Amino acid sequence: MSEVTGETQRRREKQSLFRFFSASLRLRGEKTVWIALAACVFVSVTACLLVQQSGTALYFGDAVSHLNIGRKIVDNKTPGWEQLGTVWLPLPHLLTALLVWSDPLWQSGLAGAIPGMCGFVAGGVFLFLIVRRDLESSALAAAALALYLVNLNLLYLQATPMTEPQMIGAFLGAVYFAGQGRAIPAGLFLLAGTLIRYDGWFYLPFFAAYFYRRHGWRRAAQFACVAGIGPLLWLLHNQLLYDNALEWYNGPYAPAAIEARNSHGAGPKHPGDHNLWIALLYYWKSVRLVVGNVPSWLAVAGTAVLAWRKRAFSPIFLLWLPLIFYTASVAYGSVPVFVPQWYPFSFYNTRYALATLPAVAALAPAAFYTLGIWQKRSAAVLVLFVAAGWAIGISRARADAVVVFREAQENSMDRRYAVALLAKELQRGCQEIWMGGGDWTGALIESDIPFARVVHEGNRQLWKMAQVHPESLVDCVIEQEGDGVHEAIARLPQFARSFHIALDLSSPGEARLRLWRRIK
Repeated sequence: MSEVTGETQRRREKQSLFRFFSASLRLRGEKTVWIALAACVFVSVTACLLVQQSGTALYFGDAVSHLNIGRKIVDNKTPGWEQLGTVWLPLPHLLTALLVWSDPLWQSGLAGAIPGMCGFVAGGVFLFLIVRRDLESSALAAAALALYLVNLNLLYLQATPMTEPQMIGAFLGAVYFAGQGRAIPAGLFLLAGTLIRYDGWFYLPFFAAYFYRRHGWRRAAQFACVAGIGPLLWLLHNQLLYDNALEWYNGPYAPAAIEARNSHGAGPKHPGDHNLWIALLYYWKSVRLVVGNVPSWLAVAGTAVLAWRKRAFSPIFLLWLPLIFYTASVAYGSVPVFVPQWYPFSFYNTRYALATLPAVAALAPAAFYTLGIWQKRSAAVLVLFVAAGWAIGISRARADAVVVFREAQENSMDRRYAVALLAKELQRGCQEIWMGGGDWTGALIESDIPFARVVHEGNRQLWKMAQVHPESLVDCVIEQEGDGVHEAIARLPQFARSFHIALDLSSPGEARLRLWRRIK
């Protein structure tokens, strides 16, 4: 009898959770939403399996760094909160830390990919709901979701430990609940966004203004109080650990400081630097490459159509906020975007264009908003056209085919080669290692060496000791020109008497890398 009662209680709890979730989204058991959810999950998992099979999940250097920050929280000489660092926001790394203790999930990159896949799935469902509500058409909503799901750049990125898919999910959740007039849920989703990427900090006042305009100051204040917790927490983190609340902005690892070290001369640091128009051209070009040329321009037309027919500010227009943010970031935020067709004819930060994918996917079908019974056919033709374009681009290896993957592939060739050599050398008897952060921590993944055997900048006291007497702490040292280890070695005239060079690597695209072994 007690077992039956317990089973009945568990069933009731599950039903109550289901009702709560459905009520919060106001789905009312609609099958189309659950079909959209199933499609997102299927596509996400399939893409992840293909990426895992190809071994390309860790091609981005940032993917390796994100994964290893999460690992250092739980696997370290001094594990804990301090390992989060100063610049990258904490939520993706905290989510990764829940899974990265497992060596298979760490070495495959799945520990960092799974949070991104969850963001991708949530983003797809919220996109469907937003378009169906604001365009009042299930057909156009299905077309928007299809444009989202067939984008090969996003499919690749959500299967890696990158943070953009998580931000897309949080952003779309905030837009959906803002359109419902629900300040607290919208604030919670944007709160998550402010702890994923700095995009969320920029979006916050725009959302607050939307709530104020549509629902009054009370809901605007509710939203701002909830979403504003994220930035306040990060400022407090930087102040308590580094005595500088703005360490993420003006510290030695901030984008402005990195670009200042890498730039030469007194002229513009990159195309678009302090030129808003050129910055817009470069970012819009990357959007057209990454999201698609035809749907991008159709989204502009759809925005005009919707503005004309609605004659009021629709919450769907909030989806264009990333275009404003990244254009301003290119111009004034030390965030260059390079595309292969324009000077300097290379790939860099093309993935930032994916932030505009929700706007394009949602508003390209809006171009057919006034077509009545022709909506379904027009939307279907658009989706088939875009899907065929991706297929043709891949088959012909065109420059605009899966640009984000090509950036990861081409920019990582020298690094991946060096990491493979470094991993082999580390496996030859390196027990305790002194090294900085950065992309070279990928050698620890390949050589299956835990961070508990590494002295790095996150171990403050041990790092200071290594800068004075490394021979007493470690038997291997990895240095790259310009990093903290390199600078410390330059101040140790006796270092070469205790260590000898075991590996010396240099390439045109990377600073010189050396591995030193202690002389026995």
